[in-house]
Amino acid sequence: MSRKVYCSSVLFLLLFNFLIYKANGTIFLVNTHDIQTFKLLSIIIFATCTFAFAITVYHRHLFKKKYGLRSLSWDFRITLCKQSALQNTYTLDYPYWAFSKKDGTADLRHKNNSICWKNCFLYIDNFLVISNRPYQIIRLVETLRNQGAYITPCQEESQKIDALTKQYNAFSTNSSLRDIVDFYSDNPTRFESLCADLFQKMGYSAQVTPPTNDGGYDIVLTKDSSKTIVECKCYSVGHHIGRPTIQKLVGANSIAHADHMLFVTTSNYSSGAIEYAASSGVSLINSSELLKLLSTYGFLHKNDVTIAPSEWQLTVSDLKPYVPTDIYSRFFL
Repeated sequence: MSRKVYCSSVLFLLLFNFLIYKANGTIFLVNTHDIQTFKLLSIIIFATCTFAFAITVYHRHLFKKKYGLRSLSWDFRITLCKQSALQNTYTLDYPYWAFSKKDGTADLRHKNNSICWKNCFLYIDNFLVISNRPYQIIRLVETLRNQGAYITPCQEESQKIDALTKQYNAFSTNSSLRDIVDFYSDNPTRFESLCADLFQKMGYSAQVTPPTNDGGYDIVLTKDSSKTIVECKCYSVGHHIGRPTIQKLVGANSIAHADHMLFVTTSNYSSGAIEYAASSGVSLINSSELLKLLSTYGFLHKNDVTIAPSEWQLTVSDLKPYVPTDIYSRFFL
């Protein structure tokens, strides 16, 4: 029994007994036998609620003592199980609006709209922990792991491990540009973030432009009051970027007014594109030059790199894709 339920039950019983007191020969015509029955029933209900709440407090005490926790949110319901869990694990479920728009946010046309919270479960040793706040479960799991408890990765963490493994394989020291292109094939816009990270390692301040209406370039670099616009293209190694693509970047700079222009690709450039770039002041980085830069600035890993738990441990920010933006900004930040 949660603290909220217990307090609500006590308040209800107090009100119930107050009405019985008022009914005793004053407001309602209730005989003495019925009043005694009501009082006895109230005592039984109160004792039952108090006992259930005491069990809840005791289970919380055992849980905190076993795992060295100083405090524990009342959002958690702790149950002591007879048998230990086969493995320590947890599952997450996410809130949603009873009436939502296509993007999952609240449909304001419904005045009585409400958030539907789903229970999340943590099974650890002889305890079952329940909360309908996934961010609370994540923080508790992180705390328990830091205390030395082993909790197997949940489904979302397994997905992070798979993505990190794929990334490390793509960026191992024996990788080619083809491996990197394959890694970004599902979402080529992430290649822009890689290039931004690379330029930051090179000493620039890098800002990725929005995916839509980017102005004809992907990254804005600043260094020593100098501004550079960068266009990034993640194409197959055998592809050759032509002159028209370079012309678009030059055209974009007529509005951006940058000091320098830079084009980065995982492929190569046609002879016409190279000649036009040289005459227009556009610097070009092709596949081989990009691979050298990635190696020089530490983006290529040794083949025996292992993924540390801190890399795949879920954080609250990892939950953003699973939660409507209005709920996330209200409860998860």
